Amino acid sequence: MVFARFGDYLELRAQPGVRYRIDDTLEAVGDDGQYLLEYSPEDLSNFPLPFTRPDGRLVHVPAYRHELEHMIPPNRAAPEGVTRIAFVGGSTTMAYPRHTSRVLRRLGYPIESHNLGVPGSISGTTLLFMARYLARWQPNIVVVYHGFNDLNFVTSNSAFAPIDSVENRQRAYGQLRRYYDGMLEFCHRIDCTLVVSTFAAPDPSLSTAAEQQRFEVLFREVFPWIGSPGRYAELLGLYNDMVRAFAGENGVPLIDVASAHPREPEFFRDECHRTAEGVAIHGKIVADALAPILARPGSGLGID
Repeated sequence: MVFARFGDYLELRAQPGVRYRIDDTLEAVGDDGQYLLEYSPEDLSNFPLPFTRPDGRLVHVPAYRHELEHMIPPNRAAPEGVTRIAFVGGSTTMAYPRHTSRVLRRLGYPIESHNLGVPGSISGTTLLFMARYLARWQPNIVVVYHGFNDLNFVTSNSAFAPIDSVENRQRAYGQLRRYYDGMLEFCHRIDCTLVVSTFAAPDPSLSTAAEQQRFEVLFREVFPWIGSPGRYAELLGLYNDMVRAFAGENGVPLIDVASAHPREPEFFRDECHRTAEGVAIHGKIVADALAPILARPGSGLGID
């Protein structure tokens, strides 16, 4: 067990297959190269978060050091006239923002962008990262892209089992909605614009019989708590409806990636990650949605 101070938090270097107990409050099985981060709930202004121990003392989030190093934004003021855009989400956020930024710069918008896409992150841990790292960078816009990891979280969580019951679905999606409420509250605190997105996924019915079989095996053996491609499509549809309702009720800009992105499997590597062509399409969809926000007269963003 090796502890080291890295920025404002403590990191634990976990050894493969070894179980540690830390202060009798946090228990974790380490994967090779994985770090477990400890946060004090007081640091997070009482935002609702996953992974809180029953005694409320610790919150832990798995991550990798190279991801954390690229994730922490610089603590410096933005150049005059430059709009800062932060992209947050899971692994599906790691690639498209550079395409979005490239398109916006070609259109003449002076922007700085920062990518807080962390593999495995759900909307609750994204809220944690925002509260921990984003305030110091003072972004003007925060773009959220979540979906699959949130579904993976609620369907594998015994607190919401069985997910097929109406009551448990309401509780599960209600919990995810509270994470979005927390992100909006955070953006209000630091005076920035929150932009949310629906989540795109392939439609196996548009693929070959062999590809359809691959999707069946994927959800049966890798994600059995989701169960099948059909159930995934149903749960994701409910999730996207929740995001649309959140945006509409709060006047939050919505990027409907699920409707705009082609669903043919050739644009996806698996159930949610894209091919290079799919990433470029996603990036263009987001740029097209952000450009009117940046160009809005009197908004203080981009070109007036």
